[in-house]
Amino acid sequence: MLRRKQYLTCLIICHGKSEDDLFSCIKQFFRLRIQTDSDKNGEKSIQITSLNKFLNNHKYGTFKNFIREFSDIEVINKKISSGFKVFIVLDTDDIEKEENLRKYLSKDMFKGHHLYDYIVPIYCTPNLESVFEEISYKFKNKGNARKKEYKNILKPYKTIEDARNFLEDLKEKFTKIKNTNLNQAIEFILHLIDNNL
Repeated sequence: MLRRKQYLTCLIICHGKSEDDLFSCIKQFFRLRIQTDSDKNGEKSIQITSLNKFLNNHKYGTFKNFIREFSDIEVINKKISSGFKVFIVLDTDDIEKEENLRKYLSKDMFKGHHLYDYIVPIYCTPNLESVFEEISYKFKNKGNARKKEYKNILKPYKTIEDARNFLEDLKEKFTKIKNTNLNQAIEFILHLIDNNL
């Protein structure tokens, strides 16, 4: 029996190390066909004001280069599969103007980019740590040390089902607050998990 090819289902462009650690942990735990990307492995943060420069670099700037870089994306009739998503997860504590945030969330800043139809802007106001605090997530550490906890966020869960329930709970909690729409990315990931079980 032939196995169906597993295509890359989504790309998550991360503001910095915390976001990259969070989604990399989820990817590895559930063995999902997702890819994270960041500037210098999260060591340099991607700001809303520098996002267009990032998206127009050699890797993302043209369809041809993008498909060459991510060769395991499903392409049908010279178009990326409609089920593919590019989640961009950014903090808002570093924006210079409210107008930049509006253009980001409305996707106006991506008009004309070949990935426009696939981009889903995700925001954390003012940052990832604060939205986790808002849903009463219990960090073990304080300050910068807590950022290292994201890479082990699923460590307490011994089964796929328990970890999935944790993500479902996160999604529900993020849905109820105004300072993030992280629930959209988690909902997509939950769908992928359910399809893999």
